[in-house]
Amino acid sequence: MKVQSSEDGVEWLDFGIIDPLSGFNHQRLSELEANTPNLFRLIYPKISPYAGAYEMIGAVEFDGEVGAAQVTLSGEREIASNGLPNHATGVFPNAGNPNRISSQDFNFSFPLFPSKNSSPTYYNVPQAFGITREGVILDPFANEYYQNNRQSGWQLAALANDLGFDDASAHVQPDGTYHYHGVPKDLITTDRSPELIGFAGDGFPIYGPFGYSDPLDSASEVVELAPSWQLRSGVRSGGPGGFYDGTYVEDYEFIQGSGDLDECNGRFGVTHEYPSGTYYYVITNEWPYMGRCFWGDIAESFERSGGPPPR
Repeated sequence: MKVQSSEDGVEWLDFGIIDPLSGFNHQRLSELEANTPNLFRLIYPKISPYAGAYEMIGAVEFDGEVGAAQVTLSGEREIASNGLPNHATGVFPNAGNPNRISSQDFNFSFPLFPSKNSSPTYYNVPQAFGITREGVILDPFANEYYQNNRQSGWQLAALANDLGFDDASAHVQPDGTYHYHGVPKDLITTDRSPELIGFAGDGFPIYGPFGYSDPLDSASEVVELAPSWQLRSGVRSGGPGGFYDGTYVEDYEFIQGSGDLDECNGRFGVTHEYPSGTYYYVITNEWPYMGRCFWGDIAESFERSGGPPPR
């Protein structure tokens, strides 16, 4: 089994399974699974939410290395990873992205119990948004602007432009950091169920793209959650001109109540890992895909994370 545990007193058989074929479950690892070499499973300690320390080793190699992440709880949630995904990626470099995937050395510490401030903090490049449970960066912004001028006031909306993305809504930064700009489809192991994807830079969990229709009732219908950012109508008053068509970040505006989520693409609700409820962010299939602001304080270790300004 390509998994190693570093949690004292917890044997491999006490770990649950996230199986890409059968979905999220809480079965124990069988003796066969625990002792079969090269058998690939995503696992997590069964003490919710993602307690203890664990290491997940992926089955996909990049220049002889595989993805590895370790999460430790010691007053804070500490995530260390090499930033490599545990799934097959697109071909990099490619025509839209000239960069090659390479191993990183990420070490992040988040509050276990983050506090929500009275108002959100917006951010931009080079600040990333969060990190997946497998240790890969989540970063919605692209360091691309109208006429290549950051002062133009018009920033390209990453997924609306040809920037060499693969099927996982990801591509590569100049320093080799593989990162997601949208729903990391290859990490979604369940069918229409709220799934923990990772943690934001302020420590709040990240789910997506599904949730309960009643955010406080886990017995309610599971639906795809909709953001409350909408495409503006009319013509741009400056810059590139032309109709608002989603090419630029500034083509969108927040309309409270038009969707399920707030301005940071999140909400308060219950989840499997947080049965009493928590504030959480959501990665959606529609713009803005993931939060462009934080409700909590950005952890010092996470500020300006993910290497140089993203592309």
